[in-house]
Amino acid sequence: MQSIRDLLSELDIQLDENGNVSRDDIIRLITPALYNISDLFEKINRTNDLSTYLTFKMSRESLYKAGWSETEVYPTQSIQVRSIYYDNIKGNVAL
Repeated sequence: MQSIRDLLSELDIQLDENGNVSRDDIIRLITPALYNISDLFEKINRTNDLSTYLTFKMSRESLYKAGWSETEVYPTQSIQVRSIYYDNIKGNVAL
C-alpha cells in the first residue's frame, strides 16, 4: 500500500518542510474534488429514483450483446490518468 506522500507525489503535489501542501496545489485539487463530489451526488440521486429501475437494466448478457465487457464498464483501480495530455478531463487532477 502506498503512503500518502507517494500518492501526493504522483499527482505532482509538493509538501514544504512542515508537511503542508502549497496554496497552488490546494487550488488545483479543489476543482476536481468539487466536480467528483457533485457527480457522485447526482448519481446517488439518480439511483434513489425508483423509476430508474423500471427504465434501465444492465446485465452481463446485455453488455455482451452490445459488444462490451464488464471491464469496460466498471472503473479500474487506477482512475486518474497520469498524463499531462488528459488535464482537460473533468474530475482529473491537473498535472
